[in-house]
Amino acid sequence: MVRDADSREPVGPRHVIVTVTVNAALDRTLTVPVFQIGYRHRSSEVLTLAGGKGINVARALKHLEVPVVATGLAGGRTGTRIIEELTAEAILNDLVRIGRESRTSTAVVDPTSGTYTEINEWGPEVTAAELETLTSHDGDALMQFDERVHRLAWEASGNPYLVDTLEGYFALSLRVWHLVLDRVPGLWAAVHDQRDLLQALLSRDGARARELMRDHVLAFQREIVVAFTR
Repeated sequence: MVRDADSREPVGPRHVIVTVTVNAALDRTLTVPVFQIGYRHRSSEVLTLAGGKGINVARALKHLEVPVVATGLAGGRTGTRIIEELTAEAILNDLVRIGRESRTSTAVVDPTSGTYTEINEWGPEVTAAELETLTSHDGDALMQFDERVHRLAWEASGNPYLVDTLEGYFALSLRVWHLVLDRVPGLWAAVHDQRDLLQALLSRDGARARELMRDHVLAFQREIVVAFTR
């Protein structure tokens, strides 16, 4: 849902764009003045980013403040670095881990001649089971992620009794959620909202975290009530 600038209530449908990058990469761009083949050089600047067409689109949408989730495949240490880079850019991501190492792409930019040289590795071999995991990456995975965020917020309170109570309520809410999941179109958007909650918790802003969690729970309640009337 989108919200009016002067109101906390949703005013219309909200959409989240999901990008898929099957062949994600770690992109390294080296700036090398007076670059010549066959000689030893030192780069004057190095830029490392998560890359791949879908990821690049997600980055552009993030800059435009469009809700987006980057999905795809990532494997090995390079895959871990890709996920870390996405997280560092505050791009919500949900990549499927694979057995083989993700690729690295290296570009050499020579500012003196204006040349650009790119070397791309071949992508990793992907099994049928890994592709199946990606294509079936649906509401269950999002709900599991949502549950982890909720549990983190509860444990941050330091009150074990509160945690036990909320665990029970959350289990009941999941049963209801499963009953109407196919009638709730805003699931991606709801999970996307958790990014702001995590940022509030990390910055120890209790008041902001409390406000965000309250809005999240009330939005869930509204979605469920509407779904049961369809």
